[in-house]
Amino acid sequence: MAEDLGISPFIIAKVMDHKLPGEAEMGEVYNRYDYMPEKRRALLRWCDHLDNIRADRRTRKVVSMTPKA
Repeated sequence: MAEDLGISPFIIAKVMDHKLPGEAEMGEVYNRYDYMPEKRRALLRWCDHLDNIRADRRTRKVVSMTPKA
């Protein structure tokens, strides 16, 4: 998500429900925002990315590669 789509590592961590260093101590107390709109946008972009990969594979010609005896 970060490399292909430019999504922030912070948002990726939130999508995966991970805690970043230092966040466990302060984040739960002072930052109560759930980042739902940002997580939703990231997941929709990821979904579009996967759809594009799948569509690209459908249009490619598959070549059978069998070993010669």
